[in-house]
Amino acid sequence: MNFAEIKLGHQLLFYSQEVFFLGFPFGWQPNVGPINNGYPMPYVKRAIVSMIEFDPLPRLVLDGINNPGFSGGPVAFQSKEDGTWRIAGVVTEFNYARGKVFKGETDEPAGYTVEENTGLIEIAPFTAVLPLIVAKPIGFII
Repeated sequence: MNFAEIKLGHQLLFYSQEVFFLGFPFGWQPNVGPINNGYPMPYVKRAIVSMIEFDPLPRLVLDGINNPGFSGGPVAFQSKEDGTWRIAGVVTEFNYARGKVFKGETDEPAGYTVEENTGLIEIAPFTAVLPLIVAKPIGFII
């Protein structure tokens, strides 16, 4: 496959469609030798499209397990309409819920909570991301 042929956009995505997202969880960068011209190979994870919202801005939510290190990574899918691979957007965040911690194997609360991964992953579609890239192709000063 020629990567120049990959198209941008979420227009052919549908609810419950399988998507793949790439990233470097926890900063891990596996050395795969010459396979990727000396560059680290990203991890690949899978999810399904859980929600597509258009008002006021386009927003996508995936159902899958994400980890720190995937933010900014591409979300790819294969169009069922024409078979082409497309990049729908980039991972922006994953949502946590606060879960109670219990003492031992009892129902007695321990008095603190822990963050639990909800499995909901927020995506910024390329219709929102591309204008930012074009406006500042070298990034923003932090």
